[in-house]
Amino acid sequence: MRNFGIVFGYSFRERVRSNSFKWMTVLLVALIAAVVLIPKFLGDPALNEGTVAVVNTSQLEIGDEALRTAVSPLYEWEMAQPGDSEALTARLQSEDLAAIVRIEDGTAVAAPRITLSVNRQEDIDFAQNLAVYVERLNTNARIGALGLTDAQAAAMTAQPDFAWNELNGGGKSMAETYLPVYALIVLLFFMIYLFAGNVATSVSVEKGSRIQEILITKVSPGQLLAGKVAGVGLAGMLQFAIIFGFGALIVNFAGSGEGLSVGGLSIDLSILGGQTLIVAAVLYILGYFFYSTLFAAAGSMVSRSEELSQASMPVSMLLMAGFTIAMVSLGNPDGTLAVVSSYIPFLTPMVLLARVGAGEPALMEIVLPLVILAVSTLVVGWISAKIYRGGVLLYGQKPSVVTMIKMLGSTGKKASRSQTGTSAPGAKDAA
Repeated sequence: MRNFGIVFGYSFRERVRSNSFKWMTVLLVALIAAVVLIPKFLGDPALNEGTVAVVNTSQLEIGDEALRTAVSPLYEWEMAQPGDSEALTARLQSEDLAAIVRIEDGTAVAAPRITLSVNRQEDIDFAQNLAVYVERLNTNARIGALGLTDAQAAAMTAQPDFAWNELNGGGKSMAETYLPVYALIVLLFFMIYLFAGNVATSVSVEKGSRIQEILITKVSPGQLLAGKVAGVGLAGMLQFAIIFGFGALIVNFAGSGEGLSVGGLSIDLSILGGQTLIVAAVLYILGYFFYSTLFAAAGSMVSRSEELSQASMPVSMLLMAGFTIAMVSLGNPDGTLAVVSSYIPFLTPMVLLARVGAGEPALMEIVLPLVILAVSTLVVGWISAKIYRGGVLLYGQKPSVVTMIKMLGSTGKKASRSQTGTSAPGAKDAA
């Protein structure tokens, strides 16, 4: 146990003191602060989409304040004269104006005519609101010309009584579903990949420098693997807690509460409730230990750090497959693909988080995949320990399936004899 503690403490301190740990923490914290605070202190740039010039030759009374209130508050409305047409067109072409609106009287039986001049039709989104506003003004003007009483005018302009009948109460909008959960899945993926991959890198570097030949005489391979995985994992949990804690403080300081406004888009952070965050934390812990043991086994099979990418490629592809399926599952968290994939241990960390964040799975649909993942982590850890024990002193051979099968079939004493016999040629080559 003492040897495990020494390896654990060394691995934890080495990871926390590394430049990658510090810079990644600072970068993510700064990114969160920028997203939350910059729109608050500098104002949202989406609040002003440009200036719209309005040329009104009709009998309707139209003003800039009324247009801002009734049509769109995102634009500055500028009332212009009919004789300014050429100058307005030049300003539109130079993109000094977002659009030019011309409102003309219709015939005795026709509504007013609206001409909307733009550089690109997709640049503006107020056309429908403008048409509705002019129609309402025209209706009120013609009702007044008929000399109707207030009651008659109110009856002619009364709007339909519209009521919502929501069958799926509490359903989430697209923005609420995708953005917060998507960000959480991306963060989970990178945290697992970076810290689990760091275990493989550490093993390969120590092996390449022959440090492990010294360590293995003092610490058993099992203790060496467990201490390294646990030390790096605790550093990852610490970084995870720092980022989330700082993010929560920034959101509360900005006065956003459970909401966040970015670029004019309101994001409801209440979707990241207690259940989602708890499941995310559990999935990070289990997912990290599951993949870190696999990465450690891959790192023990290489003789040089340059060979690590080839050895760890299958493990990286499994993690990437889980991330890809999770992204697809966000659109249909209760579909067959999402449900089945959440029970496959290689895919569970990403897919189950997508189901919990974007859907409403039953309690057993959450607990059972977590139990399967926990048991699978123990099994994978046992298998990886055997490969690690056999491959930690294996030099001069490229990683192969046959080699790993031999490692799995060897016992402790047999593996030690195999390691001793295999390391000798490697030492001879190095000399």
